[in-house]
Amino acid sequence: MSAADAAPPPAGWRRWARRAGGLLTLAGLVFLGRELVRLWDSLGDLASGPWVGMLLGGGLVYALLLAAPALAWSGLLGRAPAGGRLAGMRVYARANLLKYLPGNVFHFGGRQAMGALHGWPHGRLAEASLAEVALMPGLALLLGLGLGAGRLVPAGLLPGDVNWLAVACAMALLLVGLLARWRRLPLGAVLRAAGWLGLFYLGLGGLAVAVLVGLGGALPPPADLAALAGAFLLAWTAGFLVPGAPGGLGVRESVFVLLAAPLAPEATVLAAALGVRLATTLGDLLLPLLLGRGRGSA
Repeated sequence: MSAADAAPPPAGWRRWARRAGGLLTLAGLVFLGRELVRLWDSLGDLASGPWVGMLLGGGLVYALLLAAPALAWSGLLGRAPAGGRLAGMRVYARANLLKYLPGNVFHFGGRQAMGALHGWPHGRLAEASLAEVALMPGLALLLGLGLGAGRLVPAGLLPGDVNWLAVACAMALLLVGLLARWRRLPLGAVLRAAGWLGLFYLGLGGLAVAVLVGLGGALPPPADLAALAGAFLLAWTAGFLVPGAPGGLGVRESVFVLLAAPLAPEATVLAAALGVRLATTLGDLLLPLLLGRGRGSA
């Protein structure tokens, strides 16, 4: 990694990016608050749903899903780090909790600090995180568009006889090749990381749909199910990319409500957005516990 690659963006740019992200987060929270007030009576009808079981079950499922990006990041470190892949997963899982701090960047610094305690080179740690930053939103965006293009985009704007999921998969392979060439990473390592992240996003979209169907009690048509999963992945991408939004808070939920509202009852979509937020937060807390402390952990 060259000095130019490692140089951070100018301080002024970072400051304005954080301010813009903070404003978007605030706008998202205001929008969600307004929707809660508007749909309060309808949400009351959902209050008797299986919230506790769904929260606990969804949190456990998400914790297991989150092991996939932890494996992807650990694999991007190159040869097995001291302590093995499991040690890399533990670092990822613990540092991941720091994304809920304002700024949404402290988990990257946490990985650097925790990895250094294991004796892993800072350059490899930064390279793995940089590759992940390129892969995660890129794959989520492509998969979300591939699943939802036929239903989320207004009719007539896209050809109707195209398999958009196949196009998205082809574009994902192109992204993997470009990233491997740009960062001079082993193609096999980037492919494996992309595979783990692809499984993570498929499971994540399925989790969001399961929560929505569980609350609504009705099974939408298959095309709508795929589009709902795609809508959540697009919302996840927005939450990932907005600078300064802690864990995408407010941004992810608002985008999901806006995209998915035409496909399902508004109150159910809003309740699902909030339910998935609770489940994913619980899963973030559960994964470090499931992975254990490990020998030599602080």
